[in-house]
Amino acid sequence: MGITVFSPAPVPANEYQRREAVLSSGLLSLRDDPALTALAHEARAALSADWAAVVLVLDDWQHVVASTEGMLGRHRRSTCLSGYVLVQPATPFLLLDAPSDPQFRGNPFVEDGLIGFYAGAAIIDRDGFPIGVLCATDRTPRARFDEREQAVLTALADRVIPLGAAAQAMSLPEHGALATGLRGS
Repeated sequence: MGITVFSPAPVPANEYQRREAVLSSGLLSLRDDPALTALAHEARAALSADWAAVVLVLDDWQHVVASTEGMLGRHRRSTCLSGYVLVQPATPFLLLDAPSDPQFRGNPFVEDGLIGFYAGAAIIDRDGFPIGVLCATDRTPRARFDEREQAVLTALADRVIPLGAAAQAMSLPEHGALATGLRGS
């Protein structure tokens, strides 16, 4: 058995604008939000996956803001598969058999047996920037992930921005009162 090396995804050409879009989305503040967590659970069930998550990619980090089985928080972008979704955000990124793929078998999550299969669809903001990924993984590889499953994954990813906006709108009265109080003092 030889040594395998994982190469992280290239950084998109529009990384600066994409970074600003992530920050202005407000989604980073919604870690463990009930609606986003429910969406991750819906993705996991609909795709018969072991794990699903809503992920934002910012600078050198992948931020798991909602998931079905933990792993919330920051993870190094250089070790995550979600960066590959951002490179070609118009179509889902599929890795059916990660342990057998020479490009990905050296990834630490693959080597540790956490990812045998990966599917990710870009979370696209209102201005068209891919700010993150809705992803689903299995410990065991899959033989296929058909067009229906890809359409389901994409449709669920398309719901992240509206759910995030709704969650932020629900918290506005608290923030609005605080801001008003600060300005009045």
